[in-house]
Amino acid sequence: MRRRRYLLFAFTCMTCALFGSPPTSAQISRRLDRCLAYPTVADDIDDRREEVRAKVAATEGVPTPAQTVVMDEAKLDGPTHLPDATRKRPLAGLKRGTFKADSAWRGDVREVSIRGAWADEGFFKVQPTVRAQVVSTEEAVQHILLTVHDNEGLQYRLGDVGIRSSNPDNPLIFSSDDLRKLIHLQEGDIPSARKARAAIEAITELNRRDGSIDSVLALILDKDDQNQRSSRLMEIAKEKQYRWGEGRGFWS
Repeated sequence: MRRRRYLLFAFTCMTCALFGSPPTSAQISRRLDRCLAYPTVADDIDDRREEVRAKVAATEGVPTPAQTVVMDEAKLDGPTHLPDATRKRPLAGLKRGTFKADSAWRGDVREVSIRGAWADEGFFKVQPTVRAQVVSTEEAVQHILLTVHDNEGLQYRLGDVGIRSSNPDNPLIFSSDDLRKLIHLQEGDIPSARKARAAIEAITELNRRDGSIDSVLALILDKDDQNQRSSRLMEIAKEKQYRWGEGRGFWS
């Protein structure tokens, strides 16, 4: 009787051990793991975790590259012949503006903002240089102090102004005297680049309204350093004159 109870107890324990224990995944000891030809899933996960940790550690403390340049201050270094109001205007514009933080922003400041402002006052040979000092960088924005130095050169005034056709056999539609009235500059004036552009646009538009839609105007400059005069010759290449086709609705 005792023997039967003992066998029943042993059989019950074995059944519980086989079917009642929680499921476990097959594990391989580290000693046997070294003998496998390929890494286990656990090793692959560990390697990926280590790789991520290494990348995070490498980027910790590295500042984000600046994407925008903001000029907290812009000042002129050295003497200038420009009036204070004229000199401060481009500098104030730079101080209010923002630029993309790439290799081109210095050239834009030097050639457009500075050289353009001085050329508009007759300093056609100005050689500006810019120097930027980084004040701070925060949230991809770089704050700088800009210093501009201008080698102004000579200041030119307007000399003679001539207007002619590029082809003597193809005369101008309008007389040179009438076209000269569209140039609001007189001899001895500072040859403003802005007024010169406006004159070119006005003459070109006048020719187009009269049918010479293909006319091209070229500006030829002649600088006299001794007298500090800049003479200008506007040469118009007049092409075929078009007329409105009767009842056809197109240029003929």
